[in-house]
Amino acid sequence: MRRSGGGWAPPRGRCALRATGPGNGWRRHSGGMMRKAKAWPDREREAALVDRHPGASLLGAREQGSKVGVRRRQSGERGAALVEFALVSVLFLTLLFGVMEAGWMFSQATEVRNAAREGGRLAVVDFGDATAIAAEVCERSSLSAAGTTVSIVRLPAGGPYESVQVTVSKTYDSLTGFLDPIFQGLDISSDVEMRIERELVNLSADGGAPCP
Repeated sequence: MRRSGGGWAPPRGRCALRATGPGNGWRRHSGGMMRKAKAWPDREREAALVDRHPGASLLGAREQGSKVGVRRRQSGERGAALVEFALVSVLFLTLLFGVMEAGWMFSQATEVRNAAREGGRLAVVDFGDATAIAAEVCERSSLSAAGTTVSIVRLPAGGPYESVQVTVSKTYDSLTGFLDPIFQGLDISSDVEMRIERELVNLSADGGAPCP
């Protein structure tokens, strides 16, 4: 370089070519003028890495920077995996408990139907009054007493009585409790009508009773 007008002028010619290398920071401009070039992006990144990891060589800084990037990616992947696992777990548990509750409901419906048939058979053989028949039905069935009711009606209403209708109803008892907001308060009922073969003496009135 040479002094020009009180300051240092940029180099020209071969000196200019040497001075415009990547490490010198000078770049030839149109019209032969020289100006300071911006730092290369690679050099800026390298300087940032060295500043971020003081005391480490450039190679070590690069390695540490790559490790930080890998750790960040792994942390993001773990977070996404946890969210996906939570969503899949909710769907899986809902499906699993739904299948269990459906099977349990079918089992209770079968028990209610069998209890109604048993009550009809007891009624047509004149086993006893409505209260006695209801108690016997509850005892012979495997239904829980809570929420189970047995009712007996002679048909047609007002006579002559030709058949007996026995209705058994039960409030659904959840197995797991997981789907209580859906099945809570659901009633399962079944009715059976059987023809009277002989005159009923003990069953002199309609009635029924909850299971004791």
